[in-house]
Amino acid sequence: MFKQILDEVFSDYDDLGQKVSEISQGSNFFQFTTAKREDVYNTFKAMHSVVENCLSFPRELSYIEIVENKSELLSSIISIARRHHYRGVTLDFFMSCWKVIVHVIEEKVNNLTGYANEDVRYLQSVIRKTYDACETLFLKEWMETQVDILQDELMKSNREMTLSKNKYQNIFDGVSDLIIVTDSNGNIVELNTAAKKYFEKYLNQENLCVCDLLGTDCDSLFVSFWGLSDDDEKYITLNRNDHFLMKVCSLDKVAQNYKGYIVMLNDVTGVVIRNQMLKNEVNKKTSELRKSKKFFQSIFSSTNAGIFIFDSDFKVYTQNRTAENIVGMDAQHLNNLGVNSYLIIEDGSGVTNVMKNLESNSTWSGELRLNTCNNTIYILATINAMDVEDEKFYSLIFIDISEIKNLEYQLVSEKRMVEEKNIALRNVIQAMMDENEKNIKELCKYASFQLESMLDEITTESRYEVRKELKSNILLKMRSFKDEFHDSEQSDEFASLTHSESIVCNYIKAGYSSKEIAEKLNVSIDTIQTHRKNIRKKFGITDKSINLYSYVKCNY
Repeated sequence: MFKQILDEVFSDYDDLGQKVSEISQGSNFFQFTTAKREDVYNTFKAMHSVVENCLSFPRELSYIEIVENKSELLSSIISIARRHHYRGVTLDFFMSCWKVIVHVIEEKVNNLTGYANEDVRYLQSVIRKTYDACETLFLKEWMETQVDILQDELMKSNREMTLSKNKYQNIFDGVSDLIIVTDSNGNIVELNTAAKKYFEKYLNQENLCVCDLLGTDCDSLFVSFWGLSDDDEKYITLNRNDHFLMKVCSLDKVAQNYKGYIVMLNDVTGVVIRNQMLKNEVNKKTSELRKSKKFFQSIFSSTNAGIFIFDSDFKVYTQNRTAENIVGMDAQHLNNLGVNSYLIIEDGSGVTNVMKNLESNSTWSGELRLNTCNNTIYILATINAMDVEDEKFYSLIFIDISEIKNLEYQLVSEKRMVEEKNIALRNVIQAMMDENEKNIKELCKYASFQLESMLDEITTESRYEVRKELKSNILLKMRSFKDEFHDSEQSDEFASLTHSESIVCNYIKAGYSSKEIAEKLNVSIDTIQTHRKNIRKKFGITDKSINLYSYVKCNY
């Protein structure tokens, strides 16, 4: 419980330090101390620690016990006192500062609320005994320290302070930033080497104010900057072309007794110039993007191709005028229907199946059926998937190919009719060839019947004149067979064909393929190819680009 109360007393070092500064204002001793905030905070931390040590002891300790037997409980605060002693601080000066800090802590205890009075009084008693014991040990520290030890420590402390001062002076003068130190009114106290060089022409003036260097009046400068926090920065321009990032720090943030400011100017001229170049480039690119946007909008609106843009939910994000005219419905109406109801793939599935399988910057092309408000049309579409600001979109660009599809269907129908006619023609030719073969067989049978008796007579007749006459009659009879079974005289080329080649030629003229002819004649395809080669040779066809079917059909 007492630890909780003690923690609340020391919960805000900034508030305690501010109260110390307020109480010490105007005192003679306070003007000679740096009052560094770090030292003040370390003192509060040590004072918190020694009281906590005494509270944590198993029983309550008296003032005498703390001083004579338990001084180790106060070691942290004694170390701080010894460090100040070795730096040359007198006992009176140290005790004056100590009393101010003790009074601030006791005032904070007296103002506590929400705790039992007896608990607060007990804590006050422990704090008083502890701090009184500290004072006794402070006195002992100052009185018992030997002069030679003190002198050695003072010399050591002075050397450390000199080294520290030189180090920070070198840093102060070595940085490229312009650093100006002012008093609380803005009058210049010190400049680093870079600042002296930059503001050289102003340095011969007396009572020089920072406002004179920065080319502004003090009221606007102090209003603009002095009220800002230490993290606030502002851009300023000097000599028209030099750009700086300005930051103002209050010195009382470092030490309570310091009243003034540090003005730091970081040269960012190169950055500003680069930023201006980037700004010009951005403006140029923005202008080009605006032009591109206008061009795209013009093409999007005026192209003869229909364009749909779908979002990741397959809703119509926008459509161009051509698409709306073809479909006859606006985006809201289309979204109410659903994309799969008006865009259908040839296999009957919805177009969303295609879109889902598309990766970014990939495309799909194919034919779709588009159900409009009046009818169904066929379109040739290209779908592209794209990522725009981490959101997926799909573009569908299409043209109406309904007329082409109708022509295709018409050609397919006509082709089917032609094929049917070819089949019928082949059947007629086959019937004619079958009839021809039948006639040939009948001719052979008739010739055999007519000529057998004559041949028998020649065989049995011994008289030459009679045999000669019989031979003449046989030739006349054969010529009459030829005239009877040939309607017209064939050309010499056709006549040069063998019987098998003539049959193959007739099949070719009828439109049969080599495979079909081979099946009809019950021979191999190679045999038919040989006949075709011989036919071309006998017809004198040397140009391979001439189709044998076309040649025969046109000439025989």
